[in-house]
Amino acid sequence: MNGERFDDLASSVATAAGTLATRRTVLRALGLGSVALAGLGSVGGTRGQDATPASPPGAEYPARQRLPGGSSVRDKARELEFDAEKIIRFVADEVAYEAYAGALRGGKGTLWGLAGNSVDQALLLAELLTHALVPVRFAVGALDDQTAVQIVESMRLDEATARARAERVFLTLPARDSVPNLPSHLEPLIADRPQRSEQLLDMSRTQLAAGVQTILDALEDTGIVLPELTLELPEQERTTHVWVQYADGPEWIDVDPAIPGSVSGQRYGVLTETIDALPDALYHRLVIRVVGETVTGSQPVRQDLLTFEARSADLAGQSITFANGQPQDLQGLGTGIVGLLEGGIEYIPFLVVGDDYILGTGRVSLHTGGGALSALGEATSNEGETLGQWLEIDLQTPDKPPRRVVREIFDRVGEEARLAGGVDVAAVPSVELTTITGVGGEIHNEYLGALLLMSLAVEGGPVPLAYFQQDYDVVDLFADLSLVGHSCQFIRDTLAVDVAGPEGVRFYADEPNIVAFTASSAAEGDRAQTTSVAVDILHRSFKALPLSGMQPTSHPAVVAGVLSHVAERAIVRQGRDPISEDAGPEDVSVGRIFEEANRQGIGVRLVRHGGDGSEGLLVSTGAKVRIAQAVADGYVVIVPEREVTVDGQVIVGWWQVDPRTGDTVDLLDDGRGMAATERGVLNSITLRSAQAFRWVGCNTATILIGTYVVGAFGGAAADAATAARGVVESIRGSGFGGC
Repeated sequence: MNGERFDDLASSVATAAGTLATRRTVLRALGLGSVALAGLGSVGGTRGQDATPASPPGAEYPARQRLPGGSSVRDKARELEFDAEKIIRFVADEVAYEAYAGALRGGKGTLWGLAGNSVDQALLLAELLTHALVPVRFAVGALDDQTAVQIVESMRLDEATARARAERVFLTLPARDSVPNLPSHLEPLIADRPQRSEQLLDMSRTQLAAGVQTILDALEDTGIVLPELTLELPEQERTTHVWVQYADGPEWIDVDPAIPGSVSGQRYGVLTETIDALPDALYHRLVIRVVGETVTGSQPVRQDLLTFEARSADLAGQSITFANGQPQDLQGLGTGIVGLLEGGIEYIPFLVVGDDYILGTGRVSLHTGGGALSALGEATSNEGETLGQWLEIDLQTPDKPPRRVVREIFDRVGEEARLAGGVDVAAVPSVELTTITGVGGEIHNEYLGALLLMSLAVEGGPVPLAYFQQDYDVVDLFADLSLVGHSCQFIRDTLAVDVAGPEGVRFYADEPNIVAFTASSAAEGDRAQTTSVAVDILHRSFKALPLSGMQPTSHPAVVAGVLSHVAERAIVRQGRDPISEDAGPEDVSVGRIFEEANRQGIGVRLVRHGGDGSEGLLVSTGAKVRIAQAVADGYVVIVPEREVTVDGQVIVGWWQVDPRTGDTVDLLDDGRGMAATERGVLNSITLRSAQAFRWVGCNTATILIGTYVVGAFGGAAADAATAARGVVESIRGSGFGGC
């Protein structure tokens, strides 16, 4: 690090590991004052030899956060002229009630989706009134049966009303003064959009019908009948109903926007307390951990390397990116290169959350087989060496026990070896490094397993179309990555209107829904690295409801689960450049596995409690363990009776159904939802070209906006992973050309 950059950082780098730093500080500490931002290109490194940079460095990377589009709560207060009565009527009359427990969406998420429960409606109202300089506090109490029924009845919608509400969220953008002139290479894309929109809808309908039918046939064959859905309030919404009181001189006036047709000054619940702020226990929360397994006393011991906790209400539209970085790149943040023996390599995990940077307190230490002892032929101890790394997310909701989602970053032992019993630490070989050349000509030796780049999108409600109306003149890698996961949720919700609606079903999120977009690399001998790009739903939870006046063709909860999977497939299959001849990546998904199983004449099993259906199941040990755990937890599993060959890969996946509710999820045998692999360069339109789609017309075809965003960035992310030095080379190796 040169003296000038060190001096720039000195005042803010009195921080040590585990503290927060601004984005500008982080980027400078990573040596990102000047990086290449030329057009997309493969910056592939090869084992043992240098790679040719795709483009010379030179463009200045603006170390600013690009904020998500859409109105802020303050913007809405200004639009309502900071008028208390207008604010109250807006929340009471235009923000719909949806039943779930606790504070999930917060003010911004409730405004974005124009819906929320009593807690989130109260949070939005309180925030709007605060911007209008009106003193507020929260009131908490219980509802009587009659009022509870009144709220429940407000959720009964027919298809036309449900569609009209959805269109306000998904098909509305703030007015633009003008529409930009499109570059010539985008004109065919615009002309082709209606046809591609209809193709996407047709494909989604077909995949939804196939998935639902597979599940219902298996349930019927085994005599399992799913319960009918009931429309009711969660117990917490009855007993811990929340509303707002605002000060009018010495008087506190009750306002309860959750009650249909509510009137200011009228109290609908039995007041138990008033509070200035809601307690933490009322919020949906996430704890993100990075866990490492280290050899300690010749035994594998797991320890937390990084911990981050947040409320889901604070993460709406936020970019969350995980990566590992080498200590020498992070010295400006107070890290040191200490305790590392010759012949080893270290990484420090970190998260970039919005404009904050969270540095891990622990390190990944790897032995590479080099060093003085190896040169002398002496054995080297692996004491203190890292065997594996995982990302864990603990989900804490007000009305359910904590749940944990785990995703592997790397595991040098391997799942099969672990399942076979015990970990022989002495048998774990040294890591093999790959030589990577950055676009600036820097040469780096890296352990590719540690270079997985993961972006998380956490939403408790709909992602509005306005989210994509961002200031794309601000080049922000973390915001670019975040577009993918948010696009997946946007597509799922818009498909729900056009695909699930005609089936007599609507649904909404009742817990934080978490989508991960990951890019990782592997080397094959002296060939260019292969890149795996995956869209993975880490957690999803919906409240599924039948539409009034319609008889659902299938169980609403099953439809909701399968449609979420269909949206996931749409991201991968449709997220490509429709102008080029490149067909884009193929999906490896549960839906496709069942399609291939049918073509290959492979039967389907339903496995349930007691081991029924598991006899002779020809799948991997890992798959058997996961299926057995799901069944022990009360689920039924619908799975091909043996592994299926998909694009040369032998794999299996299944539908997992809760017979108590009908809730349905899809899982691959490694615990993920989906993967897509593409070798070399993905020829995609540039990200900022995709901006044009958000300015050209708004109709049903806008579901393609999300897929074009993914197609635009998918190639860049793949190239970034190919050349990655964590986020450092992701930024240096990616380019986003303008329109």
